[in-house]
Amino acid sequence: MSGRWLGAAGLLAAYAVVAARAPKVPGRRERAVFERVNDSGGQPWLRVPQQWGTPWTLPAVAALAAVRRQGRWAVVVLACLPVEKGIEVATKKVRPRPRPLYVQPTVLRDDAPIEGGSMPSGHAALSACSTLMLAPLVPRPVTAVMTAVVGLSAWTRVHQGAHEPVDVAAGLLLGSGIGLAATELGTHWPGRRQRPGPTVA
Repeated sequence: MSGRWLGAAGLLAAYAVVAARAPKVPGRRERAVFERVNDSGGQPWLRVPQQWGTPWTLPAVAALAAVRRQGRWAVVVLACLPVEKGIEVATKKVRPRPRPLYVQPTVLRDDAPIEGGSMPSGHAALSACSTLMLAPLVPRPVTAVMTAVVGLSAWTRVHQGAHEPVDVAAGLLLGSGIGLAATELGTHWPGRRQRPGPTVA
């Protein structure tokens, strides 16, 4: 078994553990972290990195792959979206966790939702997965920047009052696990002549 498969399995196993063991009501420490981030004042510019965690990111990466004539890679990238959303929705049904608003005083910003389950953060999951799928198509400096954007996107969801810290951590585990598995699948697709190599900076 390759390192990517092992990494993906480890990340998804960690996600399963977090999803299964996270308390329905956040503990004192988690609430304290949330309060510190959520009360840090309005920062409208955070709306920009947040967009990297929206559902359009994976189709955008797939479109780039198609332009680069990496059709099979584009198919694998597109397949990540229903997989991620399927696991996300299933988790929220099986292990419902209330939004921060119903647990502690919360400052709601921008489009922070107040309905539905809070764990995992779909924005965190999609941003992590999208960055992993983008990496083989762009120069390394771009990947480094987008990795930082992943962290900002996750932080923003806590700042907006949409998620508790454990929710975004779970999302990062889920998205990274799916992204690593998809990268391995796309790289070793049966009949594939060559993998999409990193673009030279």
